[in-house]
Amino acid sequence: MRPRTHLSGVLLGSLIVAVLPATAASTADDDNPSVFRFDGGGDDRAAAMAVDEAGNAYIGGSVDADGEVTFAVVKLSPSGTAQWTAVYDGSLDGVGGSALDVAVDAAGNLYAAGFINDTNFYPNRDYLVVAFGPDGVQRWAQRFNGPGDGFDRATEIAVDSAGAVYVSGTSYTPSPDFTFDWSTHKYSAAGDLLWERRHRGNGTQADRVADMMLAPDGNVVVTGVTSADGDDPSDIGTVVYDPDGNVVWERQWSDTDGSDDQPRDMDIDADGRITITGMIGMFPPSPITLRYDSSGTLLQTIPFGGSSVDVDDAGDVILAGFFPEEPNGRALAKYDVSGTRTWATPVGLGSDEAFHIMARADSTGAVTAAGTVRNVLTHDDDYLVIRF
Repeated sequence: MRPRTHLSGVLLGSLIVAVLPATAASTADDDNPSVFRFDGGGDDRAAAMAVDEAGNAYIGGSVDADGEVTFAVVKLSPSGTAQWTAVYDGSLDGVGGSALDVAVDAAGNLYAAGFINDTNFYPNRDYLVVAFGPDGVQRWAQRFNGPGDGFDRATEIAVDSAGAVYVSGTSYTPSPDFTFDWSTHKYSAAGDLLWERRHRGNGTQADRVADMMLAPDGNVVVTGVTSADGDDPSDIGTVVYDPDGNVVWERQWSDTDGSDDQPRDMDIDADGRITITGMIGMFPPSPITLRYDSSGTLLQTIPFGGSSVDVDDAGDVILAGFFPEEPNGRALAKYDVSGTRTWATPVGLGSDEAFHIMARADSTGAVTAAGTVRNVLTHDDDYLVIRF
């Protein structure tokens, strides 16, 4: 089960979070979640969320602080009360920016990764990684400007039991192809950079990270778009590093020669099995889910899902996304460890509506699906949360 999640929508002018009741089992109150609205006075955006064992939520993004939009994290109590707003203190210079992923450790320390800009007028963008204490006070910050002095953006962060911090994202490189690579970093608990590893595919197209997680054995797993041979479209790449930054194994998966394969989400179970879901092809795209064991052997390819994946405590996989045989083609489905589907539930929408959905399972086996519903005619967007 994932310790944090990216938020698929942003809200201009305010940050809004719906807080479901803290009880694990579904109750009548689930129909009336608490709603917290944060208004910093201008342009506030939510990009990611983590929840600690006590039920506190940490919302990463950007807030309008004294007329300047900046990298920030808001902490909410289990009831939705704001505890503090932590803002990057500017110690490494830069303006604007946003947290794009957040992680919290057992002691309540908060870690955020995202980007910062050189100036408002020169859009060079760097990684920004910030550690905050349980009180919201900044402990350390690291800024990374890649070899191309261009667009560098950290989108993934994780912290291990020793307090080491892993960050991954996309970094511009000028040579030889003027394109983008994966760039994965490890920082000590004190914020010192221990190593950086760059990864690129065999082709000339951009390589972009889609997700990163820590495996039960302490290795870090990164998946994303990786370029195929020559000018062909992309493949689904997966790289596993050990804690010292050595490559344990890597895989590059392609549906067919020339297909455009795009991973979107990943989860890892207690036995180290890695499940990745995404889309393949372009006209039209179709879903694909890959499952590897901890040594990199491909166990299953499931032609469903594509939007999100979550693995429950039993090792079963919850997929959300595209299921062509279901009404409207959208559904949630559960698969056991062998890859056999045990149930599927269609997500009914109006004929003019589209739904980007993600799903998460709790310790009781209950599944919560959330996403953005868009009327394709009026472009009116709403949040939708369904609990099964």
